[in-house]
Amino acid sequence: MTWQEWIAQARLFHAANLLAEGQRVTDVAAGVGYASLSAFAKAFTNLMGMSPVRFRNL
Repeated sequence: MTWQEWIAQARLFHAANLLAEGQRVTDVAAGVGYASLSAFAKAFTNLMGMSPVRFRNL
């Protein structure tokens, strides 16, 4: 794993923690550094196997 991949993964795991607290997906995406909600949703889904909204609602 490259350091860029490691950082991206760390950002998404942090995002998962924020979503588990019930924060809004839009706020989480911006908070972990994504300028685009769609880019965040795609990256999150690829890593976690489900959309950020579905993850938050679990």
